[in-house]
Amino acid sequence: MQNFSPLLQFYANQIPDTHGRYIEDIWEFNHQKLEYTHNFIQWIFPLEVMSRYHPSPILTKQDRLDFAHSDLLKQHQQKSLDVMLDFWGMVRDGLNIVEKGILTKKEYTWLKPHDHNQLRMTRTIHSLALCDQPELALSLQQALLVIADKYGNVNPKIFDYWLNATSVPSLDR
Repeated sequence: MQNFSPLLQFYANQIPDTHGRYIEDIWEFNHQKLEYTHNFIQWIFPLEVMSRYHPSPILTKQDRLDFAHSDLLKQHQQKSLDVMLDFWGMVRDGLNIVEKGILTKKEYTWLKPHDHNQLRMTRTIHSLALCDQPELALSLQQALLVIADKYGNVNPKIFDYWLNATSVPSLDR
């Protein structure tokens, strides 16, 4: 793990992010902190491009290869997913993702036509796919489509984002 990039060293809980937080600190955020802190999602669900809104790490091809060969990194990404799923009103058992109960738009604002969490969800799907967890990315995608249709009135454009988020460049191993 000593050869990991700073992003993956953060992911392995070896160093803090640029705000002094370790990944385990982020896992302890309460729902209010998850909602109103906007500079952590880029660290727990990295992408191959810089965020438009906050300085963020960039997931490199080498990072993707390292994810593909590291159970620890995948487990940490799954823990990050579980934290966000709880915040979004869902729970995961393996690849099965379901709502925790009846979801309301008042409690779960991502079910409204426009909410910043919908873009976080898109990022999460895409990051899972990039980080060698395509089945989990598809499970999240399908759960979001079903739950949003059942309880929400999410903008149809968001459904397109979610559907496209699993498309990633192949990783030559």
